[in-house]
Amino acid sequence: MRITGLILLILGLSCFGCSSGDGFADAGAPQIRDGGATAVDTGLPIDTGTAIDAGPGDDAGPGDDAGPGGDGGTEEDSGTPADSGTPGATFSEARIDDTIVHGQGVELVDLDGDTDLDVVVALSLTDAVHAYINPGDASGWTRVVIGQQIVAMEVDVADLDGDTDLDVVAVGLFDRAGGFTSAGEVTWFENPGTVTGTWIRHEITGLTFWGARFVEAADLTGDGRADLVVGANQMSDVNGNPQGNGLYWFRNTGGAFASPQALDPALVNVYAVQLHDVDGDGVLDVMALGSDSNEVAWWANGRTDGQVDDNPTFTKHVISSPPAPFDLRLADMDGDPALEAVVTMSRGSGAVVYYDPPADVTAEWPEVVVSDSFGGGANSRLYAGDLDGDGKADVAVGAGAQTTIQIFFQGEGGFTGQVVRDDYTGLDWLTGGDLDGDGRADLVTATYGFADGQDIVSWWKNSAP
Repeated sequence: MRITGLILLILGLSCFGCSSGDGFADAGAPQIRDGGATAVDTGLPIDTGTAIDAGPGDDAGPGDDAGPGGDGGTEEDSGTPADSGTPGATFSEARIDDTIVHGQGVELVDLDGDTDLDVVVALSLTDAVHAYINPGDASGWTRVVIGQQIVAMEVDVADLDGDTDLDVVAVGLFDRAGGFTSAGEVTWFENPGTVTGTWIRHEITGLTFWGARFVEAADLTGDGRADLVVGANQMSDVNGNPQGNGLYWFRNTGGAFASPQALDPALVNVYAVQLHDVDGDGVLDVMALGSDSNEVAWWANGRTDGQVDDNPTFTKHVISSPPAPFDLRLADMDGDPALEAVVTMSRGSGAVVYYDPPADVTAEWPEVVVSDSFGGGANSRLYAGDLDGDGKADVAVGAGAQTTIQIFFQGEGGFTGQVVRDDYTGLDWLTGGDLDGDGRADLVTATYGFADGQDIVSWWKNSAP
């Protein structure tokens, strides 16, 4: 999120091990903090029951006080679909967790290996990473505290240590004790073998990486290990000197990580990163946007398929130069083999478009408009996938001063908008996947500033025909 100022927030959270009546089991446990990145030591456990200190808020959102909590489990009627002449879909909200503060990045992944999707969330003022374990039908969630003491902005999930289970990597925007004028961090949390056990913290950078905002994990070198790509935002040190920005990658050396290498240190305010084989040569490339560079681009990985290269070259190719692009997702929007880049931006009253890769993917990509007036732009998040079961990819967007959730359904003649909810305060993140196993893609959201002292992670059940 764009950083516009400094707000001091005073917050006290009760122990997650105490009885809360919040409607789900709690499997949080203290974690052992490990200053290295390979062998786990037996350091003192972090106290999971103390209140978060009264340091500054994470990114200048509205202040939070100890306002009343929500009901923790009741469904909310999201309203009937707008009459657009298409079947559309109806979505109803059920809260997964309403005891968090400042929800940020959300990942949907089968964390525990039971074939259903679980939810992993970065929480920047709860200063934590949580997982919510799905029992199979998206009810009775079990909350697991993956990590604490990190101003968590975004997460990704991958096997980082080669033991076949899934680990979690997170980026922290700054040091809670130092506030906005301090460096952040890149940190990963080791899966203990059972997801409800004690996750082990491994520092990758420590509190030395300025503006850490976005992270993706995948194998860039061909050695079978998941490497990291991190996008940074602009910050300022205590003397007002600019710090941060840029796109960097970290080579995985076997559960430890080499020093960051610059892909594009001049890219300003990176809010989205995707890893994908753009040119079809069998190796993963990097795609990202710089919101204040007015740029969507991809970096071709020079590694040869089937070979290991610990230091591949990356060559930049600009897809487009839209005004203030903010979110980027890859999806099959037109039914051909190549994935399109779906992007939100601040053009006009807010636009969402997709870029269709041409035969020469190193050239500029043609633009197809999904909506040129959806009421958002900056801070708008999106999900692209088939939401009404007609076989065509639709686009869900959280936008409009972070209050509106809307879907653009793709039909034969283009896209038709449908509002799911138009008064949803503080919407910060939106993604999608089938959480209840009924074959329909649902939505998952996290809020930032929903109410005083309260934010929400929610599941929006899809009841498409």
